This record gives sequence, C-alpha cells and structure tokens, in this order.
Amino acid sequence: MPNQKKAAIFLAIHCNGVNRTTRDTETLISPKDINSNHAADKALAGRIQKATFNAIKAHDSDAKDRKVKEQKPGVLNEASLGTKARGCLLEIEFIDVPAVDSLINIGPNSPKVREDISKAIATALLEDIVANQ
Repeated sequence: MPNQKKAAIFLAIHCNGVNRTTRDTETLISPKDINSNHAADKALAGRIQKATFNAIKAHDSDAKDRKVKEQKPGVLNEASLGTKARGCLLEIEFIDVPAVDSLINIGPNSPKVREDISKAIATALLEDIVANQ
C-alpha cells in the first residue's frame, strides 16, 4: 500500500511479547545491502526511537532502549514500500510483561502514557518530514 499510495513515510508500530520478562523499545530498519533508502530510514528510525523511548522512560524508569537495529522485517521490503518511502518498524515494548501491560494498557496512568507516546511519534514524524523537504 505505501508504494501504491506514493507514501513518503511508512511506520509500522508493534508490541513484542516473548517471555513475560524481557523489556525494551527498539526500531527496526532493513539492512543496507537490501535497502536503497538506508540512510533516510536510519535517520527516521533514530527520530522515532529517541522520541518513543523518552516518552516511555518519563513514565517508567525501568524502560530499556535497544536503539535502532537492522533486520529484515517483512513489512519493510522495497517491493511494498517502493524506493522512495522512508520506513521503519517501531517495537514499543514487550506487552506480555505485566509492568508494561499496566503502564500502557490497564494502569491508572495508561491513557496519559499512550497520549505521550502518540505525541512523541507525531513530533518525530513531523521533524522527519521537515528534514526531508
């Protein structure tokens, strides 16, 4: 769809889950050898990662920053993104961790946490758009 719609940015947002103890926020981009937009994707991912992690960390001192990483997420392949869209996949946290579930979903402050995460992502996207005009 990003390629069909001629999108400038593609951001996939996920929550991990693995063993009920692992914690982190990370942002993934496609590796350089298969990514003609590697530098632009890395810059976008850096903005998204920093903003999201800082929003979470402001509410939870146990949050962990796993930075930007290179992987081959299926949603970031150039066949679907095209060669112009900047893209990354944000893994907000591990939702199977009870503390994270409380932080983001069911805790008394969770609406504010979600709002802060959303605002941080929106700000990072706007910064990326301005930087790439």
